[in-house]
Amino acid sequence: MKGYWHLVDAVLASLILVGFMAVIANPSISVPEPENMNEVAYELLKGLDDQGYLRPYSAAHDYSGLDSRIRFYSHNHSVQICDFGGSCYGSRPSERNVWVATRVLSGDSVYQPMVVRLYLWE
Repeated sequence: MKGYWHLVDAVLASLILVGFMAVIANPSISVPEPENMNEVAYELLKGLDDQGYLRPYSAAHDYSGLDSRIRFYSHNHSVQICDFGGSCYGSRPSERNVWVATRVLSGDSVYQPMVVRLYLWE
């Protein structure tokens, strides 16, 4: 009978040890960090500028043409082009959670400063 209890004790110790090793070896579940949408919007504007689309569309105040060049399907977006005189072309969303990226341009071929804003929302 004494050997039987030693056997039970050894099995229980083995189960505890295996359970402890399984907990340590299994990585914990982590929630992915959400994207910083301000940086995403800025990268979209920078990409349009690098491709050569941002300045000509902005100089022509063609916000709909610039908006059609944006390929970002996970969020809604709109573009607004403003000059330093206060005139803005395009619409600003009336949603609650809106991320904005702003890029200031000096102009296309002449000095005509303008601000391009890209709005992203869900």
